[in-house]
Amino acid sequence: MPSAVDIAPLGFLIQAFIFIIAIFYCRIFDINEINKNIFTKFKEGVIIIDGNGRVLHFNQASKNIFNWIDNSLIGKKIVNIPEAKIINDNPKEDFNFSINQNNEEIYFEVKVSYIDYNNPSSGLIYIINENTQEILLKKNLEYLANYDGLTKVYNQVYTLGKIKKRFELAKENQTKFSVIMIDLNNFKIINDKFGHLMGNDVLVLVAQKIYEIFSPFNYVFGRFGGDEFIISGTPSNKTETTELCQKLIDATLSIKKNELKEYTPTLSIGISYHDFKHDKNQFNDYEELIKSADFSMYKAKNSQENIIIK
Repeated sequence: MPSAVDIAPLGFLIQAFIFIIAIFYCRIFDINEINKNIFTKFKEGVIIIDGNGRVLHFNQASKNIFNWIDNSLIGKKIVNIPEAKIINDNPKEDFNFSINQNNEEIYFEVKVSYIDYNNPSSGLIYIINENTQEILLKKNLEYLANYDGLTKVYNQVYTLGKIKKRFELAKENQTKFSVIMIDLNNFKIINDKFGHLMGNDVLVLVAQKIYEIFSPFNYVFGRFGGDEFIISGTPSNKTETTELCQKLIDATLSIKKNELKEYTPTLSIGISYHDFKHDKNQFNDYEELIKSADFSMYKAKNSQENIIIK
């Protein structure tokens, strides 16, 4: 009599058993197999760290980024690899870094993810993407927002912002503070007689002289507009600012161009100075100091060339 037992379920059980064996012994679902099939094709660099902090996998793109990556790292703990400082300093958070390649700065952003989001101890995946163009664009926009395109010094808006912060700090610390307004005399004559390109050259040269003289004393300065510059600082004494301005006048007189024989640039300079600790007349804000320096500058301009009025 034929058996009534259906052997189909038994066949399914045998297939399932074989499939389980394949998972553990043939590593069908092993992450390394996934790596070979997926991560090797990524244009982004990929580094995978297991739950114990050991290097589990990396792709060719990551080797192209880091010259210290090679097959000898597999199985090593990432914290024991000195060259991996960038990763060790930012173990579980997204971060950015740059490296120098052929004297060119290359920028990267790194996204950090868990192998298993439900299990933070499962290990980490670092996905490294170059974003040089994005960073350079951002830097260029920041530069255009803060610097004068011609003289390459701070523009008016950025300079005033820095002066405001320094004023508030000087007031808080009860230190000395000064503002200097500078105007180039006869600038219109230079533009009219020799052209605006020559006028631009003069502005650039004067800006360089200001930088050379005032920067070592930690003064901040920028182009205020047209042929005017503004400078501020915390001088060590009352005469320091005046002495530096006189050096600037002397340096400007040394600017020699064959085309500017009778129109060597001269300056009109106005200075406002305040000692928050000893002066009784307290300025309410930095704008009052700027107005005071501006007023003195115009008095100097109406008097004679290369004069300083405080």
